[in-house]
Amino acid sequence: GPLDSLFSLTADALECCTPIAEYIAAAIWCCGSPIAFPLIYCFDSDPHTNETSGWAISMEQAPMRQPLLCCFSMIGLPCGQFFVRRHALGGDMTRYRLW
Repeated sequence: GPLDSLFSLTADALECCTPIAEYIAAAIWCCGSPIAFPLIYCFDSDPHTNETSGWAISMEQAPMRQPLLCCFSMIGLPCGQFFVRRHALGGDMTRYRLW
């Protein structure tokens, strides 16, 4: 019937779009992966804002300044992340803010 031909056309259209969608997904994955991390150094910081991270140690300095804590947090996820956050907040998790 008419619905069968509509579903068939829809399936054909989706099959045509699948390779394109896979290429787009691969590009998005690459941009969201650790491979893309060095790209942040290609952009200057915004000179119009005086934002700071509020952390005593930047992400770039952390592996060298506190290597054991950094390794522990990478190996023992998510328990390591909880420990690091709690340690950074002085044991007071009520101070924890996601944003």
